[in-house]
Amino acid sequence: MGEVAEADAELVSSSASLAATNRDGSQTSPTWKGQPGAGVAAALPSVLGRLASGTFWVALRIPINAAIGFLTIPLIVGAIGEELNGAYQFAWGFGFFQVLLEFGMSSALSRRISEAWTQRDHEAVDRTVVCGLLFYAVMTLVQCLALLAVLHLALPLTDYQGEARELIVKLLWLQIVTAPCYGLGMILASLLQAARRYEVLPLLDLIISVLRFGIMVVALRAGVPFFTIMVMVISLQIVLYFGPGFWVLFQNVGYRPTLRRPRREDVSSLVKFSAYVFILNLSMILADKVDTTVLGFALADPGPPTTVYQAVSKPFLSLRQMAWMLTGLLVPAVASLAAARDDHGLDRVKYDATRALLGVLLPPVLLAGLLAGPFLVVWMGESYRQHAGLMQLFLIAAAPLAISGLVQTAIGMGEIKFIAWTALIGAVINLPLSFVLTWVWNDVSGVIWGTVLTTLFSNLIAPGWYLWRRLEIDAGEFARRALSAPLAGVAALLVATLVLPCWVPLEPDQVGWAERVARLLLHIGVGLIAYAAGHLLTPWGRSDLRLLRDRLSARSASKQLAPADSHGSQPAATLASPSNVD
Repeated sequence: MGEVAEADAELVSSSASLAATNRDGSQTSPTWKGQPGAGVAAALPSVLGRLASGTFWVALRIPINAAIGFLTIPLIVGAIGEELNGAYQFAWGFGFFQVLLEFGMSSALSRRISEAWTQRDHEAVDRTVVCGLLFYAVMTLVQCLALLAVLHLALPLTDYQGEARELIVKLLWLQIVTAPCYGLGMILASLLQAARRYEVLPLLDLIISVLRFGIMVVALRAGVPFFTIMVMVISLQIVLYFGPGFWVLFQNVGYRPTLRRPRREDVSSLVKFSAYVFILNLSMILADKVDTTVLGFALADPGPPTTVYQAVSKPFLSLRQMAWMLTGLLVPAVASLAAARDDHGLDRVKYDATRALLGVLLPPVLLAGLLAGPFLVVWMGESYRQHAGLMQLFLIAAAPLAISGLVQTAIGMGEIKFIAWTALIGAVINLPLSFVLTWVWNDVSGVIWGTVLTTLFSNLIAPGWYLWRRLEIDAGEFARRALSAPLAGVAALLVATLVLPCWVPLEPDQVGWAERVARLLLHIGVGLIAYAAGHLLTPWGRSDLRLLRDRLSARSASKQLAPADSHGSQPAATLASPSNVD
């Protein structure tokens, strides 16, 4: 294993030696160093118990944010036009500087602060926070310089003129002014997660998303200038995110920061873990975050093509975000299972978690591909029907999401090096390939083909082969436990969506928008029901249903008959096991 694997092993080992798990799921650990009563054991809240609440809000955010995202695009385009929307996307696309210059430090900070918090080492927490503050201060300065370079050096090379150019300048300055908020938000998130307050920030994010969309709807319809609206929503986000967040940290948790000089080992431990995370972040940015930048420089009139790209890429980007949000919690779970040498538990993650992930991802991917034309007409208007093929092409890039659970499993076991490097190699090839194809074809399809061709190899074929070997996946077991139920659901969905139009045409002549929406929703609903029916016809599909029913019954019973302990510990859900299969 590489340096990251060694760091993971050290973290798991040190945490295991300092915290014992009680029967109720809580942990017994030393109190804060220097506190009265030091050396007296104190019960900490269960990680899984608190995580359940946070996961609920994360899961709730997925469909709400997806709906808001789909509604926002036509709302903005209809209010300001394709040219200004293209300028907005071009300027706001440089937000990838934050992810790029972050160098994976947020993940390293979160792990190190959580480790020190579990150890009740207040001084180590403070030193790590100071490391983060210093790092993000430098990062903010570099980000501002990069944005100024775009403003004065890169923007003159584009064909944006007049009002579009003025909007780009204002939006770049807005990013410069608010740049320090990113690093501060990462440190706040790390501290709240270390304190097991997983639900705070996801809930705040959900509230902010809904209010931000409401403000945008009202303001755009009232004719408020678009830049003024952006200032309003960014200000709302800053106030509602940091205000309640810091109140919980200081008042509820009781954390009192003290500035302490970082040690060399503090910096070293952060750098070791962040290296490969940075490579993964860099590959993601190069793979698709710069697509709008490529369009801006490769096309003579980039505004309308950028808007088309924004529309046809939205389903894929939403699916990818959903997949990584749903699988992100596998990393700490797998690390614990690997440290305990629980091979049975690891097998359940490899096969059963993959089945669950496919069950969530396959229906929207298939329905989006089959109904791309009618969906774009309802969503963006009749003129976008011609771009249905581009949307279907982009959805091919969603294929690697099928193994995202296995990728997170490997990362949890410390096997990140190969995955990171293959992703980066594919992304590096994608950038010039997309630019050349876009420039030669003079069309938005260039960046889409570049993304699809490279991601299939670097994010599916190469890592899939590696994961198959390193995770010792059994082909027969994988087909039976991970694939049988999803494939049965796929077959039922395809039959339903192909047969239903014989009785209920999807797009009859001379129908209004409302009826189009109703027919589209009917076809989507029938497809989802058919998939669920096919999934449940298999033994493993029925075991998933029983598991969900049992967990809901257990949660209801625990609330009525057995009050939670003072720390809010709750029973944690598990994956379906072979013993539950017919």
